[in-house]
Amino acid sequence: MKLDIRVVSMSGASNEASGVREVPDGTTANGVIEALNLSMEETYALMVNDMPVAIPDRDSHVLEDGDKVTIFPPIKGG
Repeated sequence: MKLDIRVVSMSGASNEASGVREVPDGTTANGVIEALNLSMEETYALMVNDMPVAIPDRDSHVLEDGDKVTIFPPIKGG
């Protein structure tokens, strides 16, 4: 299935991981993070079709063909 993936930087720009990607049927929200080789130790804000997916729900949130997945990097600082 195909997903429209956007990995957004803090400046609002998409990075090189963004674009339409082919993923296996049954891919979960966390599966997209893994497929993009993003660190699973980081906490990303993740939205599917402009709706947030909570961290506890990401392993069970199965994506569908044509979904728009937007991933925001963690905010760090002190």
